[in-house]
Amino acid sequence: ALMWTDTAGSTPFRVNLFSNPPDVGHTLIIGGTGAGKTTLATAMMGDRGGRSIVISPKVSAGNWSGAEVITLDDTGSYDPLAQAVADLEMEKRRRIVALKQHGPDALEPITIVFDEIQDLTTFVPEAGEFMVRMSSLGRELKMRIVGVGTTDEALSIRGWKASRPNYVRIEMDPNRRATLNDRTET
Repeated sequence: ALMWTDTAGSTPFRVNLFSNPPDVGHTLIIGGTGAGKTTLATAMMGDRGGRSIVISPKVSAGNWSGAEVITLDDTGSYDPLAQAVADLEMEKRRRIVALKQHGPDALEPITIVFDEIQDLTTFVPEAGEFMVRMSSLGRELKMRIVGVGTTDEALSIRGWKASRPNYVRIEMDPNRRATLNDRTET
């Protein structure tokens, strides 16, 4: 667990973002370039266990702690990213059936990182729609979303404002300090 201070800066509390995702559900990591967003997301994936997938429009996929990384193809096309989101939608459906037939123990945890969400959701709108749909279903299906970007304010995703409270929001500053949002903002 990590020690955080709430957005008012007064009350310390513990949040287990790493090894116990059922306590947290989904996470948004927001901050400028070089603020440590990728480092934090990678650390979260490394401790959670289960399968990890990163969907990133970055040209250089980087080191994501052994996760499966889907990025642009050699022509710069977003098609592999769109296909990955379609595959995740099918996995969601498979998990719904498995949960109904066999219960939650039949489901392996999966952490899905949507990197550079402001760019990704522009060129692959299905990614944003998936983030909205999974905000209420993912926890039960053991599919945890980690959204990483410079902002989520400009996302033009239908239903985003209503689903945002289902995401713990971590705001990174240029000095690699983080503020955990206490979910009271809308």
